[in-house]
Amino acid sequence: MRKITFKQDGKIYYGWWQVLVGFLLMSFAYVGFISVTSVFVLPVTAEFACERSEFMLYSTILCLVSVVAAAFMGKRMAKGNIKLIMLVNALIAGVGYFGFSRSNSLWQIYVFAAILGIPFTCLTTMPISILLNNWFGGKIKGTAMGLAFLGSGVGGMVLTPALNYVNTTFGWRVGYLTLAAIFVFFLAPIILLLVVKTPAEKGQTRVGETASESNTTEAKGMYINDAKKSPMLWLTSLAIFIAVVGSSGILANSVAFFVECNFSATTAASVAGLMLGSLTLGKPLVGMVCDKFGVQKGSILSFSTFSLCFFLYS
Repeated sequence: MRKITFKQDGKIYYGWWQVLVGFLLMSFAYVGFISVTSVFVLPVTAEFACERSEFMLYSTILCLVSVVAAAFMGKRMAKGNIKLIMLVNALIAGVGYFGFSRSNSLWQIYVFAAILGIPFTCLTTMPISILLNNWFGGKIKGTAMGLAFLGSGVGGMVLTPALNYVNTTFGWRVGYLTLAAIFVFFLAPIILLLVVKTPAEKGQTRVGETASESNTTEAKGMYINDAKKSPMLWLTSLAIFIAVVGSSGILANSVAFFVECNFSATTAASVAGLMLGSLTLGKPLVGMVCDKFGVQKGSILSFSTFSLCFFLYS
């Protein structure tokens, strides 16, 4: 088994606070951006008298802007003040969802969705991966990331039925105001208080390094021009694209689908929340598999399970 270090020099290893930050960002930021979309589909389309595809176009806009932002923000977060970038984007996200709550037409939703694309990049998987890579070496990095990323399951299980209750009781505009408040009054203070970029800032050292990581100061990997020529890059990108398209389709339409299957809105949201809650088992399991057997075998397990579930769902 991998030795997991919780203390260093008699103090709690601060990297685990970064895992907590990652967990909370996945629970509330990632879930807020992506996983709870389905609870807004029916009330918003009913008020705007539009098709679901017209409303869901906002999600496409958000993701496209996120892709563009990732190309610019990745290097800035890796080399710059990641805490400040995250803090500013938490506030921007609050403004974006406040804008959603005040919108009276779809074009306004689209504009605020474009704004939200940047915080989506700067508050979810990218900064979490940068922080955890700084604090944890290859021996336990997969486990640390698995623990952080399971937040999307826990958050989805809690936030989906909670926001559905808010929507059905007070209206969808209050639901979006709730999301805005989460970013501004909860996540922003968490980032301000807990985010620390490197172990050196706390007088600590990176833990869980493999022999190759410990014996060299040179960065591993490929230069970008070499990566562009590698089939591995394009095959990996294709696999991720297919997986994201499939999972996003389920996340965005699950509650509406269950309602059409004659579930009550409360039951539909609860089932969708439980579906997301199953991630609390899957993500740390995949993380441990990656640590013990390698990323390739962990990826095979993930995609095989994903394919099987789609087959059974059909």
